[in-house]
Amino acid sequence: MAESKVLQFTLTVRGQGNPDFPDREPKKYKLKLGKSVGVGRAPKCELAVALAGISNRHCELRLVEGEDGPRLVVRDLSSNGTGFSLPGAPLALLDKSTDTPVVDGSTIVLPMKVKSKGDQSQVRIVVGMGDKPTTTEPAREKGSKGAEAEDSEKEEEEEKKE
Repeated sequence: MAESKVLQFTLTVRGQGNPDFPDREPKKYKLKLGKSVGVGRAPKCELAVALAGISNRHCELRLVEGEDGPRLVVRDLSSNGTGFSLPGAPLALLDKSTDTPVVDGSTIVLPMKVKSKGDQSQVRIVVGMGDKPTTTEPAREKGSKGAEAEDSEKEEEEEKKE
């Protein structure tokens, strides 16, 4: 009998200090080859995140066959973008509908586009491979700015013009 390919991983959701969305306990998932874990606002998603700006099915994590065996990938399905960073790397916008490999300690940010400078409607999802959660945060390059800082600067420039 052929061995079924299954990957176990943990997702830890952080509300970024948003009082309407507190941090959650890590949740374990087991994923079979070709299956996915949906992340989004819809209650039918395996990981439901009910915040403004997050699409019904914002992104998905899938187990696909890679060159060296099964690998976990994330795919952006949203209209407001999905951020992603590998451990120690700066946050970047995922290419829409493209599989991006996920490793232990990767961070997913939903949504990347926020409406106003005071909007705290972003969550970070940290991926832990195996059965233990990971607490890694993405690094920021010296002088780099996150999506929130860039949005804040744009709004300040607009206010000065008025």
